[in-house]
Amino acid sequence: MTEAYPLGADAQAQFFAYALSEIEQINKGVDDQGRTRYGAVRTNRWRREPLTSSEFRLTPQTPGTGVSPPVAAHVGGGIYAATMTMGSTPQLNTIAYAGSHRPLVIPYLRDRPDEVDPAYVTDNGVDPPTVARIAGLPQQAPGDFGLWGVAIALTDVVPFPIVLDAGGAVARWASPRSRFRSTPAPWCRSAETPSSSI
Repeated sequence: MTEAYPLGADAQAQFFAYALSEIEQINKGVDDQGRTRYGAVRTNRWRREPLTSSEFRLTPQTPGTGVSPPVAAHVGGGIYAATMTMGSTPQLNTIAYAGSHRPLVIPYLRDRPDEVDPAYVTDNGVDPPTVARIAGLPQQAPGDFGLWGVAIALTDVVPFPIVLDAGGAVARWASPRSRFRSTPAPWCRSAETPSSSI
């Protein structure tokens, strides 16, 4: 199935930002000088989290294509949206996006990169220690998003005229012919095809 819109129409462009990370276990230890140290251990358990502070900067790439706003708005749950306007000629309308994402990471000590920063650890001495993750360095993810803008018209109805009965309903079946115009592509090209009977 191909999603297509009339020329000049508006459509929603949606973008999704999620992070997949391994769930950590924080282990507590004491060094030979009696200082408490914390380390993160792998668990082979995973979490998928929506990123709610990402940024998708949008730029039209095809003639007549529009997008508003230029930075997609976060609409909840890691979903970002903008309005994309189709150009005035049949084409695959395309916008480029430059995504910037800051997934949460475990904060480690700069001088001891294998040790978790104790400033972010919660340790009440009874329950297993936990760590508050912080936003990591920005990660860039460019790409593009496209929607077809097409011209559709009824070119003929056979037989014509359409005969109506006294109640205004169609009294005899008729078959319309439609024209679908888009830019040529191996799987989608201008054509005249019969559609459903009326």
